[in-house]
Amino acid sequence: MRETQAVRGIMSVARDLRILLAEDDNVSRKLITRVLEKMGHRVVAVGDGAVAVSVIESQSFDLVFMDIRMPEMDGLEAARQIRQRERAMGGHIPIVAVTAHVLSGYRELCLEAGMDDYLTKPLGEGDIAAAIDRHISPRQNGMTCSEAGVVDLTQLLATVDGDRELVKELAGDFIEEYHSLLQNLHRAIEENDGETLSRQAHTLKGAASHFRAVDAQSSAAQLEQIGSHCRLDEAPGVLATLEEAMRRVLDCFSEPGWEQRI
Repeated sequence: MRETQAVRGIMSVARDLRILLAEDDNVSRKLITRVLEKMGHRVVAVGDGAVAVSVIESQSFDLVFMDIRMPEMDGLEAARQIRQRERAMGGHIPIVAVTAHVLSGYRELCLEAGMDDYLTKPLGEGDIAAAIDRHISPRQNGMTCSEAGVVDLTQLLATVDGDRELVKELAGDFIEEYHSLLQNLHRAIEENDGETLSRQAHTLKGAASHFRAVDAQSSAAQLEQIGSHCRLDEAPGVLATLEEAMRRVLDCFSEPGWEQRI
């Protein structure tokens, strides 16, 4: 398999994760398991969605690779049940869909089921490494938030003359505002309200820009355009991407002393 310099960099920092692989095809299961183990991760491999749900109830994992087409319970239903359990118990484990389907709209179907990402077969080592890098927080992979490109406080710190306490206060305000805006975004989509969706997304885009949270900012900008052009059928998938980007931002801001390390 090809191993680019970028992939080697990802592999060097994101090691020793505990990963659940749900894949019914023996060849694919063995291949993906081998690639993950080569990267230094510990893998639990199962061949059915129902077993995957059961295993998650009794063990903890950093990430899930979930095939879509499996016997007994497919990956979409497994993801829905995992998310239902998390709503009751708390937490969020990233789920990456793995499928041979390349049909239009299939990625959105996976995201609506609660998955965080979507990969198509055949998978290369770079595909797998990049997916891990997208969904494992800097605290888990050993990188700082600025090194991982999640947030960058350089400009904001300069604006406030290096006042890290003020930056910490601003981050708290941003987090509080985000949770309120997120509820409004969900409501706007449910009510097919493009104007509100665009307005709320614009506000979030501006707030994210102060922290150079470029992924969140980009997704918010997409939602703003979707709302302004009344293409709300595209909104759920983009909102899911926005929530994942913001999850990484919240991870950065949740560690004690983060403002001293960014």
